[in-house]
Amino acid sequence: MKKICFPLALTAILAGCGGETEFNPTLSGDTDKTISKIDEDSKKSSSSEDFLSSEKSSLAEKSSSSVSSSSEDGDVIVVDVFEDLVVCSAKREGVVAFVKKEKAVYTCEDNAWKADGGQVEPASSSSSSVFLPILSSSSFVMPPTVSSSSSYITPPTYYGKSYFRWDGPAGEYWVDTGLDNGTETSGYWFPFDDHVDGGLSTIIWPVALGNEYSEDALDPVIDACGGVCGTFKLDIGSLVYKPFVGVAFNVAGMKSALGDPLKDADVADVSAWRGICITYTSDVPPVLELSMGEKKDSALVAYDIPFASLPKSTTANEVCNSWAQFKQAGWGTGKISGDSIATTLATIRFKIQAADSTTGSFNIISVSSYY
Repeated sequence: MKKICFPLALTAILAGCGGETEFNPTLSGDTDKTISKIDEDSKKSSSSEDFLSSEKSSLAEKSSSSVSSSSEDGDVIVVDVFEDLVVCSAKREGVVAFVKKEKAVYTCEDNAWKADGGQVEPASSSSSSVFLPILSSSSFVMPPTVSSSSSYITPPTYYGKSYFRWDGPAGEYWVDTGLDNGTETSGYWFPFDDHVDGGLSTIIWPVALGNEYSEDALDPVIDACGGVCGTFKLDIGSLVYKPFVGVAFNVAGMKSALGDPLKDADVADVSAWRGICITYTSDVPPVLELSMGEKKDSALVAYDIPFASLPKSTTANEVCNSWAQFKQAGWGTGKISGDSIATTLATIRFKIQAADSTTGSFNIISVSSYY
């Protein structure tokens, strides 16, 4: 288990993050909290100690006036570099952050991180595509303050069967699910659409696809957008239902390295993930679908697979759904719950389905297990 040094409260920040905390995520229920313990033998960080000592009074005064109960709730962020800061959103208004490399203090105000001197620092890249800072392996960000009646489990920083995370802004070309079946085909994004049944819907990518291994690889798109992005045009063609497009990834990979990602997807038990979190933008309300693979989807539920609806959003929006929140539409021939399908899951699909001639754009920025 990897130990991560992070602030339990403002006093720990002022002490140079002197205690290490071992994270042991508890997955037994929604009200379970991550169990931690402090290693009293760890030493203070000598690189930040002098500065933090001199800044102790000013930071404490700033934190007490702008962040309520920070010493109790840990509503303080510590990162190595500015790029590691989370997005300054309305729910983080007043949160104080300390950037070690700059030895600088920032406050989240009006959706932007502002330095003590009043200079507004950018919360995104200078490009037109959506960008979200990510957690580095050497830093940990405490979640925003929540009330005692709320349930919040801090996302762990290790990867394995109970947790995964994919970040488009980090230039990650595939989703490391930790569950590959040995074919090394899991986690790769691929598009799907309505052409099989007579639809003519299309996704237009911002750049040409392909890498040294496959002409269909979405690596250049991820580089260009900081995620999986594109524009779409829905065309009903000869369909008897609404047209659609989407992108997806397989959790365990294909049954053979040369298989079809939709028809030949293998399954895995992902119950320990507890659900899915996704950060995205979309001009049309999308859905997340849970698939057992084409054959099982058809034979068991007549394609009435569990899904969770997402709101449309022109700015980066994170939505988390537990497995229990995924429901069938009800028109199929069989019944299966989100919790049940999680035990035999093949593919996670981001799908946009709407009226004929609908156009718009989307960007999938990050995906992770539920926390």
